[in-house]
Amino acid sequence: MVCPPPGWLLQAATGAAARRGHDLECWRTLIKEGVPQGQRNNTIASLSGHLLWHGVDREVVAELMLSWNRVRCRPPLSDDEVLRTVQSIARLHARHGQGTAPE
Repeated sequence: MVCPPPGWLLQAATGAAARRGHDLECWRTLIKEGVPQGQRNNTIASLSGHLLWHGVDREVVAELMLSWNRVRCRPPLSDDEVLRTVQSIARLHARHGQGTAPE
């Protein structure tokens, strides 16, 4: 399943006001069905951003994304790649005052 990019990402990329993220059904589908090669990194970035936006601690986000990747990504990414993606999104949120920077 391919969902449109989340609003926070569109806003960061274009500077324009956009809606905040995917609708609830899209998030539920992504979590349940997972994603194939070619969508894994972007989806992990979107899910991480969504969780961080809603105040989930970055270490919790990292562990959730590692677990989700192992079970739902076809094939899974390396743990290092998942953690780099989560850290990148956490830094983006910190720059925009939406969370804390990774240590």
